[in-house]
Amino acid sequence: METEKRSGNLLRREPCAEGQQAPVSKGAIRFRWRLFALLLMPSCVQAPDAPAEAHRLRAEERIVAGVCFHVEHGSLPEPSLEMFRAALDRATPIALRFGTPKEKVKISIYESPISLQQSIRKTHLPWLRAWATDRGLTIVAPKDSRSSTAVDRYTRLLAHELVHVFHYRLAGIPAAVSTTNDPFWFREGLAVVTAGEQGDYPGARELAQVYRRDPDFSLVELQGPPSNTEARRAYGAAAVLCGELLKRFGDASVRDLFGRLRQGDPSNPQLFRRSFQAVFGRTEVAWEQEVRERLLVEYP
Repeated sequence: METEKRSGNLLRREPCAEGQQAPVSKGAIRFRWRLFALLLMPSCVQAPDAPAEAHRLRAEERIVAGVCFHVEHGSLPEPSLEMFRAALDRATPIALRFGTPKEKVKISIYESPISLQQSIRKTHLPWLRAWATDRGLTIVAPKDSRSSTAVDRYTRLLAHELVHVFHYRLAGIPAAVSTTNDPFWFREGLAVVTAGEQGDYPGARELAQVYRRDPDFSLVELQGPPSNTEARRAYGAAAVLCGELLKRFGDASVRDLFGRLRQGDPSNPQLFRRSFQAVFGRTEVAWEQEVRERLLVEYP
C-alpha cells in the first residue's frame, strides 16, 4: 500500500505497509501511461468504474482510522484533492460507527456529475453525486472552496457513501444481489443518520403528514430506489424510521443485525426479514406501524 508524494521532478511513493518502490521519473510515467492507454483504450472506455476524464491517470493510497483506501482520479487540481483528503479524514471515523472492515476500499473520483453518472450507467438519476457498492465507491470531486459549509456538506456526502460500503462489507451482502436483503429504508436511513444529513431532508413532521394523507403508504415495502420527484421525501422518511430504531435499540443492535446477515446466505430473499425480526423482536412492517402511530399522535 502506498501514498503518493511529489518531490522536485520525481513522483515519490511511500508505502502504507511494507515494500518500497524506486522513484520513477514523470516522463517515464507519462510514456508508460500513453502506451497502456493505446493498447487498452476500448476496454477502458467501457469500464463502469474508471474515472472517465483520465482513465486512472493518478492514484494514491491512504490509511485513515485503520482503513486502507485506494483512491483513483484524473488530473484534479491540488486544492480539490486536498479538500477530498481532509473530508476523507473526517468522514471515515464517522462511517465506522458500526464496525471496521478489513479489506481495502477503492474510491474513484470524477470531475463532474455527468461523467460519474455515465460511468456507472445512471444517467436517469441527474441528482446523483456518488454511488457505493461492496467493492468501493465513486464520487464527484469537491469544488475548490474555502467555505466551511461546502467542506461540511462534502464530508457528509462522503461519510454517507462510506457507510454504504462498510454496511455491505460488515453484513457480507454484495450490493444489489437481493433488494429484499438490502431494503431501501434501512440502507439509506442508516447512511443519512450516521452521516448527520437529517437536516437536508424532510423530517418527522413531514412523514406524519404523508401517513395522514395516504394511510396505505409503506416505506419498508419500497424495494427499489424512489423516483426523482420522490427521492427527498423517501430519504427523509428512511432517516426517521432508522433514527427511531437507533434511539430505541442502540448501535449494538445494528452490529448484531450485520453479524446475523453475514452468517446467512445473501441469496436467500428472507434473510434480512428474519434477521431483523430476530434482533428487534418485530417485523419491519410492525416497526413502521409503531412509528406511524406515534408520529400521528405527536404531529396532529
